[in-house]
Amino acid sequence: MNDFITSQLNSYFSSNKDKLNNNYPGIKVQRLLEEFNYFNLISGLNDSQSTLKQFAQYLSEGKPLEYISNCAYFFNSRFFVDDSVLIPRSESEILVEEAIEFAKRKNISSVLELGVGSGALLISILQELSFTPSKVVASDISEKALSIAKRNFYLHKNKFKPNLVCNFICSDLFDKINQKFDLIISNPPYIKRLKDRTNVHKNVLKYEPDVALFLDDEKYFLFFERIFKSIQKHLNIDGLFLMEGHEDHLEDLKELFSSQFNVKIIKDYNNKNRFLRISHG
Repeated sequence: MNDFITSQLNSYFSSNKDKLNNNYPGIKVQRLLEEFNYFNLISGLNDSQSTLKQFAQYLSEGKPLEYISNCAYFFNSRFFVDDSVLIPRSESEILVEEAIEFAKRKNISSVLELGVGSGALLISILQELSFTPSKVVASDISEKALSIAKRNFYLHKNKFKPNLVCNFICSDLFDKINQKFDLIISNPPYIKRLKDRTNVHKNVLKYEPDVALFLDDEKYFLFFERIFKSIQKHLNIDGLFLMEGHEDHLEDLKELFSSQFNVKIIKDYNNKNRFLRISHG
């Protein structure tokens, strides 16, 4: 990046600090410079001034940085993202770490991510394994999301053990999945559309895919009941299901299904309920 562009971005940051912090809480000028570098590579615009103008326009609109640059950092890697998939959050790394520990300890042979999105979770797990699971499945209800996951698998294929094959399936939950698995992970939609909406940042509401975020309030527990009933059929007897969920509703889900499963709640970095760890009782 040349000195002129660096100077312009520093000036923009200083002049718009309050608005930037409102749209991007905790943003630092260094992050802005890094995101512009990526955007400059992919924008296809003719000159740096045009690119800078477009970049500033996106910032003023509050478009997520990851969607501006099509780049999201997660765990040990960088992933391609667009607005057809959720931006991976650092809290989800806890789920990845739990999954890796289990996968290594049990030397799993099969793994499924239900609602794969960008593929960041599943890819992060697989690249840490010293062995090759014989069965890897990534499913999503969205064909667009599956195309992003496929792209990221291709971009990271050099990090996997040889002969790893991932089967991509477009499916509403388990509707088109017939196999059993040692490990199943999922970050499903878990925000109640009406009750929880006021706590969601306005730019998440505006830009991130609704289908990956929200469930209708009256169908909330029916959705998870579908998942848990299917888990009984699709999880091997010594297997593990890990799911991210909403801090306000995980206790209810735990109580609802503790009679059928061994259920444990795992907290996130802010000591809030965030994950369910489920196995056969």
